[in-house]
Amino acid sequence: MPNITVEILTGRTAAQRAEFARVVTDAVVDVLGAPRHLVRI
Repeated sequence: MPNITVEILTGRTAAQRAEFARVVTDAVVDVLGAPRHLVRI
């Protein structure tokens, strides 16, 4: 199960944070072949 920890500093909107999490999750699924439901950010 991939566990990814990212510190996002203030000034980013909730929409930006959600998009970031979606894109990182997509990359983990595509590159590492991890099941989407097991990716934790």
